[in-house]
Amino acid sequence: MGRIRAATATILLAVTAAAGFAPAPAAAETNPWLTPPDQFINLAHQGGELEAPGNTMYAFKRAMREAGADGIEMDAYVSADGELVVLHDRTLNGTTNSQQPGAPAPFGPGSSDEIWDYTVAELKKLDAAYWFAPGTGQYDHGRPAGDYVLRGVADGAKPPPAGYAASDFRIPTFEEVLAEFPDTRIDIEIKHQAGHDAEGAAAARELAAILAAQPGGDDENVLVSSFGQGELEAFHEALPEHDSLSASLDATSGYALDGEEIDPPAQALQPPDVYDLGGTLIDAPAFLKAIAEQRGDSYALHVWGSDAEPEGPNLYQHMLDVGVQGFFAQKPELLSQFLCERAVPRPDGSSHCAPNPAMPGIRPILEGADPEPGRVEVRAGRRVVVEVGVANAGNLDMHGTLACATAKGGAARWVKPGRCGKRGRVVPGEPEVARIPIRAKRRAAGRYEVTVELTSDDGGSVERALTVRVQGKRKHR
Repeated sequence: MGRIRAATATILLAVTAAAGFAPAPAAAETNPWLTPPDQFINLAHQGGELEAPGNTMYAFKRAMREAGADGIEMDAYVSADGELVVLHDRTLNGTTNSQQPGAPAPFGPGSSDEIWDYTVAELKKLDAAYWFAPGTGQYDHGRPAGDYVLRGVADGAKPPPAGYAASDFRIPTFEEVLAEFPDTRIDIEIKHQAGHDAEGAAAARELAAILAAQPGGDDENVLVSSFGQGELEAFHEALPEHDSLSASLDATSGYALDGEEIDPPAQALQPPDVYDLGGTLIDAPAFLKAIAEQRGDSYALHVWGSDAEPEGPNLYQHMLDVGVQGFFAQKPELLSQFLCERAVPRPDGSSHCAPNPAMPGIRPILEGADPEPGRVEVRAGRRVVVEVGVANAGNLDMHGTLACATAKGGAARWVKPGRCGKRGRVVPGEPEVARIPIRAKRRAAGRYEVTVELTSDDGGSVERALTVRVQGKRKHR
């Protein structure tokens, strides 16, 4: 690498304080949600609601195919006809077009906004991506219409992204999720709503029936959670043999503060990253971990973001420092990249840098050799063309492949990268080359650092440093 031939250089980039405690739970070897201390579970919260419309099949598929998640988290209610449907809010207007003029009947301005007032067939008419804007989620309803980039895909007014269908942008049932992800780690929260105990219990019983009907009976890949104690009790009564349970909020507080036994027995505790305890903010994961270790209890710790700190590398690093088993990520692709950079393996021991082994061959990835020494040469006042090689190691076509160079700081004064090199579609097994021109100013001389970034619309991004050595112009006598 770094060799110049006919003013062309080639660079290949790879993307790729409690007293009295409860009895200890089951031993670690019987808890499938415990992982070794050097591994970590990236659980896509709602499928990653800041990267895709939450609780849609599109979000779940994207999280597993493209974002590098190890599992998916979702929320559930029971519909008017008794089916388990997946949505975060019991009210529909927050994420769908249910109250908009022109919404399909029986919806529209003034209609009921409660999810359990409608059948599955009726709920399937809604656009579950209507309010989604990348990076902000689905609750900022005051943005320009063009920011809601997936609005209209569900009803066919706009084509879906490559590899997806219009149905992926509607409200799914939990049975549809299980059919698509039979071997994937799933956390499903039975939503607790004050004053609606009957609806919560009905959802719990329906979930138990669905899991009991799985091939071979039961499905321990599914971790059942709820803030509500009543919902978990109803589920456990209906399916007592299902061990993959998380403790409710009340049960977790009783365990941590009063030494109470967690019942139904749980395999996981799921605290926020920060908890307000009577006006005092505490580091809930560290607090619970210390208590569990003091008792020798083998609970898995899965943490969700309270928004006390923005989700990003600082929060992720704190989770690693505390030693929790996993994090519910609103940005699963960002978390995957963080875990890759720090060489933290998946729960099966494989790399977070590689495609998810649970979805083999599905995710288009950028692949190549890391440039060594990553250097090009050019005479002052001249131009060099950097060739960026890209190969697709997946089994789906990769789209929108783009190679761009950026000179930062002082280098921007002396070297000027040209337009990005485009390759568009890259077919599996057929490597392509994108070319980026870089021009050196006439008075440039010395070494300058340039960043080359390779991306694709189907996921994957990598940056590498490239040193541009500029030979100053010769002086004539």
